[in-house]
Amino acid sequence: VGEFSVRIEASTARFEVFDSTGASVLSSLAGAIEYRSVPTTAEMQFGQFKFTEASARWHHVARFGSVRIADDVATFVLEDDDGRAVGSGAIAEREEGDLELRLEADERASNRLAVSYACAEQEHFLGFGGQSFDVDHRGQVVPIWVEEDGIGKDPTDEHDPTIWFLRGRRNSTHTSMPMYLSSRNLGVWLDTTSRSIFDMCADDSTRVRVEVWDPELVLRVFRGTSPIDVLARVSS
Repeated sequence: VGEFSVRIEASTARFEVFDSTGASVLSSLAGAIEYRSVPTTAEMQFGQFKFTEASARWHHVARFGSVRIADDVATFVLEDDDGRAVGSGAIAEREEGDLELRLEADERASNRLAVSYACAEQEHFLGFGGQSFDVDHRGQVVPIWVEEDGIGKDPTDEHDPTIWFLRGRRNSTHTSMPMYLSSRNLGVWLDTTSRSIFDMCADDSTRVRVEVWDPELVLRVFRGTSPIDVLARVSS
């Protein structure tokens, strides 16, 4: 796929992307693509938002069907345990050093999509817009949604039941961005206007998990030789 190479394991719904040197750029985990449909309510006061999700379990994509590679694009069908198609996926290079992973779920079965991939033991993460509480986000769960910063900062992202609409939380910001820069000279951008949640090796120290509140997940991965090179590719 352009300057990247892709290995797909259809039976376990895994994929791994390598750069031109053979280094692993993006390595998904078995059962790493998840989807679910969950009713959600949103409340807003003074520019602060509180979301309440109903209980609904996540489903895992069990395998890839109809894998095809043509014109430097790898495509596949997302299948559940019973072999039923629940969506589709594609991996392609948009421009030099700019890889796109696109996952689309059946809108009748899903209004959430998530994908998990491996993180290195000493990998660190900067970004997510105007975040004033942390510089390195490793070990953090970062929700992305534009809202008021609030008054003061709680060290968590939990809502105070009495003054949630006034007090700021760890990651509440009016300049949030679903994008980060990795110390492995990678830039990752979730191309969406929907709410998203980034688990940066917090729940599991070996993985990053990206969740979008939408039946489509478009992840762009920028590979460079240095942080400046990566940022140049992201902003070009």
